[in-house]
Amino acid sequence: MTTLLSSPLPPCLDLDEWDALGETDERLELVDGYVIVVPSEQWRNVEAQALFIERVRDATGRTLRCGSQMSVVLQDVPATVRQPDIVVLRRDIASGSTRLRADDVLLAAEIVSPSSVETDWLTKRREYAAAGIPHYVVVDLRDGHRRITLFRSPGPDGYTDITGGTHITLTLGEHQLTIGLADLTG
Repeated sequence: MTTLLSSPLPPCLDLDEWDALGETDERLELVDGYVIVVPSEQWRNVEAQALFIERVRDATGRTLRCGSQMSVVLQDVPATVRQPDIVVLRRDIASGSTRLRADDVLLAAEIVSPSSVETDWLTKRREYAAAGIPHYVVVDLRDGHRRITLFRSPGPDGYTDITGGTHITLTLGEHQLTIGLADLTG
């Protein structure tokens, strides 16, 4: 479950105030100017993140950057900064960056947790499309819901190309790779 941060903060932060918060022990996101705490991940989700990143790196020969939980600015006013479970970036993005812009991101992926079902499937899908992120992947490993879905072609009304099931095929630059549920479970 996503919750509001309980410490005394201004009611609505801009990006400069967000930056001034600095590092915390909690994983935080900023949604329409409000700080929220993102719960810790389940082990299977952490493992799926690592395996997804490994698949992308193997397929692209490390010509792209791929990592987890990087801050991505989706909108400036009111400020929204998300931390996708996985991001794929062009190689020329500075490695010392602490905050990315949505146009730096080639792909954002979320591994669904029981507490993040609506956020991952609906809210972030809408936000990532509005920000122009070209590919959004949702990996759902919950019992009875196991699937991987790729959303492409973002527009003002959301993503217009949706595929998925037990595997997806991604084209990232000149690289094409297939990722299946079996690839993401150790």
